[in-house]
Amino acid sequence: MNVEVLGLVVSFQEGDLAIMALGIFFSAFALSRVVLRFREGRLSWGMMLVWSFAWLSIIAFLLFQNTFTSLSNAIGVDRPLDFMLIVGVMLSYYLTFRIYIYIEELKSDLAEVVREVAIKKEEKG
Repeated sequence: MNVEVLGLVVSFQEGDLAIMALGIFFSAFALSRVVLRFREGRLSWGMMLVWSFAWLSIIAFLLFQNTFTSLSNAIGVDRPLDFMLIVGVMLSYYLTFRIYIYIEELKSDLAEVVREVAIKKEEKG
């Protein structure tokens, strides 16, 4: 079945429609949460861009699977889902690394603050 979306033809099998709709709905919901957290000031500009790109990529993958088939074949991966899983795992490892670095920096900053408070307390006492 072919459907036109934003001037582009999207091809999919009829059985895939429910999965695609669920994936697009969930991704759109997650994207709305990203924008909401950014507006609340709880998410930085950079992280808003990262997460928006991630959720928009999932929507693009669901809508334009034929494009991702060509891309994955060009890279040497047979199936587009395998390509997306590889990219997802790589991004997960990178984000885990960034979180680890952030936590280590927080621990260092906390230790410095505790040291300063202890020194000031000792000077007063």
